[in-house]
Amino acid sequence: MLSFNLVKQIVKEIMKNYKSVILIVIGCITLLAACKKSETFPVDKVSISYVFDPRDSAGTNAQKYLLNIYSVLKNGHNRVGGDYLDAAGDDAVSSASGRDVTVLSTGNYTSVGFPTSENLWSGTNSTNTYNYWSGIRYANEFIDNIGVVPVKDAIINGKVNGIGVSTRYIWKSEARFLRAYFYFELVKRYGGVPLLGNTVYNINDNLALPRQNFSDCITYIVNELDAIKDSVITVPLNNPSADNYRVSQGAVLALKARVLLYAASPLFNSSSNSNALLGYTSYSAARWTAAQTAAKDVMNLNAYHLDPVFKNIFLTQNDPEVIFIRTVDNGHGIEVNNAPPGFSSALGTGNTSPTQELVDSYPMING
Repeated sequence: MLSFNLVKQIVKEIMKNYKSVILIVIGCITLLAACKKSETFPVDKVSISYVFDPRDSAGTNAQKYLLNIYSVLKNGHNRVGGDYLDAAGDDAVSSASGRDVTVLSTGNYTSVGFPTSENLWSGTNSTNTYNYWSGIRYANEFIDNIGVVPVKDAIINGKVNGIGVSTRYIWKSEARFLRAYFYFELVKRYGGVPLLGNTVYNINDNLALPRQNFSDCITYIVNELDAIKDSVITVPLNNPSADNYRVSQGAVLALKARVLLYAASPLFNSSSNSNALLGYTSYSAARWTAAQTAAKDVMNLNAYHLDPVFKNIFLTQNDPEVIFIRTVDNGHGIEVNNAPPGFSSALGTGNTSPTQELVDSYPMING
């Protein structure tokens, strides 16, 4: 016979166990919810779908990605450790000791032993890779993905058959130009290189790609430039203060002329060359004609001319002699590295010293 107190005790124990089950179930649900909130992609990384967003009608993030490709371009004439490129050739010598530019001027380098800042094949710095293979990969990623971004704007002065071209399409052409430029700079230094097309390779892919012949690389670069020459902005620019750094039709035609000029030069255009990776294996005068025609195409734009005031080239933002530029900040590194010692408040160090031959090549007022 059960007493009332015993029944109470039994019920109490049942409820106690029931509460434990409830707490366990709640704990499991909470744990599952927490698992669902765990990161499926590293939070410090930006996914490709964020950059190329089908909801971004302004193309804000895609444009930032394009600007990142532009940033791979090397700085200009004073980029080798602050020394002018003149000091890498016969026009000047560096007055400072232990300079990277001296390695270039004295020929103490190999195909893999360039000064770090000039190693376009595999050079890196502490924050980012800045070799031109990286630039080619960035360009391919942009070219492959920009099509999903519904950019509404169109640029009227970039024309195909007289019709305004969408900004998205012009951006894609700019990326193709940059890729062609990167390839040219690699081919100029190393001869034929692997041509990747639009493929973006991953770590699990076969990366042991064969080099293409020099002639195949030149043909690829020229064909790319021909394909985009009518789908980029034209000169005069509608917005010169904002767009003067961008690829224009003049830049496309000028790069084509330079590529063909190098290809026609004795270094690559020679019957004595037996290695198709390093140049043409037969001479052709037609290559000079092609280079001449390409250069005349730039002139026929009537967009550029010599500035009668030489210093304006360095002082005027949109000087008529300038075809394509890489913009940098308003620092005074050039003055510090190259002004005469003690000159100005920055105390120039006078690194670049012109040779007498360079001085003699400039005529005096009296002849």
